[in-house]
Amino acid sequence: TIINLENGGTVQIRGEVDRVDILEENGSRYVRVIDYKSGNKTFSLSDIIYGLNLQMFVYLFTLCNDKSSEFSGIPAGVLYMHASRSVLSAERNVETNELTNEENKGFKMKGLVLYDESHDILSSMEKDLGGKYIPVKFTKSNGIKGCFASLEELGRIGKKVENLIAEMGNLLQTGNIEQNPINGKNHEQTCEYCDYTSVCANRRIIENREIEDLSDEEVLERLKEE
Repeated sequence: TIINLENGGTVQIRGEVDRVDILEENGSRYVRVIDYKSGNKTFSLSDIIYGLNLQMFVYLFTLCNDKSSEFSGIPAGVLYMHASRSVLSAERNVETNELTNEENKGFKMKGLVLYDESHDILSSMEKDLGGKYIPVKFTKSNGIKGCFASLEELGRIGKKVENLIAEMGNLLQTGNIEQNPINGKNHEQTCEYCDYTSVCANRRIIENREIEDLSDEEVLERLKEE
């Protein structure tokens, strides 16, 4: 994907998607991207607000918006799948089905999927919507609960992602590469895992960017306001 910058330059992003799923329904093509992870992936929609974990959304919107591609269509979501088998501990006489159920919990995908009245495709992702494999569950008492967004809300996410990448490109072109790590939920050890720790001369005086722990609803409302 190519994103234009303020000075006339561009940012070009290349990547490889692990898996793309296509659903043809009622004359529309829905596109979902899946990323395989060897470990547990923590997904938080609020990361987008702070320019974190944008990769899968870049893939999704790039594919959907490329009219020349066989994968163009309506964005249906991004999901992270745990792709390695878990090692389980159990009592000697445990039932086989109990072990199977416990193992299946490790294959429940995290992420965000499309759902609104005009695009009710969740049953195509999981037949009974029991929340076994996708991050959405339906019950008669509570209705649909989980991590989902309408097509309009996904559009706002796409615009936010594009603006963030352009902002990063503009800052890099102006020479702004200051140390400004994130600090917040799921990002408490940013500096400890940084590849440049050994050459960070000003590490002791870094001012972290503090992030809020926002709910999905708060994130979508902020994007609407923007």
